[in-house]
Amino acid sequence: MPVLGKDGQPRELSAAALATLQQIEAASANMVSRDELAARAEAQKPIPPPNKEAKVIQDVYRPAAFIGNSILDAIDVSDWLEAAQSGTAVELPSRFVASRLNAVARGVDPSARLRLLRYLLYLVIFFAKSEMRGRGRRMAPPRRAFNEAAQAAELVVDQIRHKFTDGEGGMTNHHVSLLMTHVLCLAAIVENFEFDMQHLRMDLGQSQDAMTAYFQELGGKVRQSKAGGNTRYLAKLALPLVFPRVGGPKRRAKR
Repeated sequence: MPVLGKDGQPRELSAAALATLQQIEAASANMVSRDELAARAEAQKPIPPPNKEAKVIQDVYRPAAFIGNSILDAIDVSDWLEAAQSGTAVELPSRFVASRLNAVARGVDPSARLRLLRYLLYLVIFFAKSEMRGRGRRMAPPRRAFNEAAQAAELVVDQIRHKFTDGEGGMTNHHVSLLMTHVLCLAAIVENFEFDMQHLRMDLGQSQDAMTAYFQELGGKVRQSKAGGNTRYLAKLALPLVFPRVGGPKRRAKR
């Protein structure tokens, strides 16, 4: 790149000045644009990866993409189907799952939707059995304890532990947020993209403010509905999704 003097004519550069100019040019070539930085930050957000090109809400969050077909295929729901058909009560450690099991089992595409509901249950159990261990550090439940409570296939257990811990059993704020947004995303899909948040809030031991913030990370909206002196919080995913700006205030998970 030629350098012009005050008279507008090209001038010679010293070796030191030329080296400095070359360093500046090399650094500029390697600079990341603001758009690229924003895209990287979006990709690292603790949510299931959305398809932002989707034309219908059903295509934004695809379970096959953020859970995986092999994992879903490994989830057995035959006992739930049989219980629903025979009218047998099923005891479950989740208000959300228990209140929806029969409706899902008797609805459209029951096997596929029950697998999503059961994976959601696994995540609720995984979080409920995790523990705080000083200085805000959360630890995943011991493998044996989780296996006994969830009765999940080994493949599923391995995937959950890999996805929602640091590999050594630790659950950072990122892992907790990722788990919460997965639970809420699955709830939305099972409930045809609109549901009352109360049961999940109780299952997960979270404040309503935290639940609302997690759902907003998915691009969804939460509205209040009052009836008979009670306030309900209705979560809805609908296009166009509205995502919070990257770099907003961070939250601490609450129990």
